[in-house]
Amino acid sequence: MCSMPRCSYMNIANVKEDFFRLPSETTVCPTGALTELGPREKDMDHGFISGDKSSPCVKCGLCVRTCPYGNLEIVGGMESASEIKDDFSVLTERQVNAVTSQYLSLLFGFAANTNRNRALSFDGYAYDAGGEEAFVEIDYNNDSLECVRRVVGDIIEYSEMRKLTTGIIVLSDFPHKGSHDVYTFIERLSAFPTTRDIKVYITTFSVLRRLCLHTVGGAFARQCRMADVLFCPAKEELSAYMKRLDEVYPQTV
Repeated sequence: MCSMPRCSYMNIANVKEDFFRLPSETTVCPTGALTELGPREKDMDHGFISGDKSSPCVKCGLCVRTCPYGNLEIVGGMESASEIKDDFSVLTERQVNAVTSQYLSLLFGFAANTNRNRALSFDGYAYDAGGEEAFVEIDYNNDSLECVRRVVGDIIEYSEMRKLTTGIIVLSDFPHKGSHDVYTFIERLSAFPTTRDIKVYITTFSVLRRLCLHTVGGAFARQCRMADVLFCPAKEELSAYMKRLDEVYPQTV
């Protein structure tokens, strides 16, 4: 719901000068239901933004999180915001990457979406408040093994120019354990000299959305560190991570 449908919202991108001059993401609405001048008139109904078929609202929450005037709110209130199911399946690959990059940028202070120009091999790059850098690989179809292979390739490819050994993979759901699962693959990375220092975080679109919604209203007043909010399978079980997440960032805001 928007109480000021005509605004003058401005996006200002930060640039990481020392790493390919990557610009940070500044997506406010991935589908165009909300523009930089406010919601489109045909998408407004007594202050509610729904979006038409060509630009549906996917409930990503970015407009609520980034509105400079605090005039946007989620229907039902923030107490239910973390429980609303997103609908990212209708987004294109480029739109999903843009949303993910904005989530990471809001959480860590800087994130870049390299899929804008396809100039680099990785999907994104993030830099947190503690100085940790990470390559980002995104797959809405949940191919976790391929994501880890890609992020390992990114780290090896750019190792000569930069000591960067962390990767973040973003999926629709956390992988399940099995005979040939991604967790075993990550564990085996430590057995090889060229990959033993690589650290892989796993997260999902819904977890990133949940974390970002906690920033609304000053409830999350500091920039995060990757180790604090992302799942690192080499260091803890998924059940322990989810319990930690529930304790620090509960389902309700």
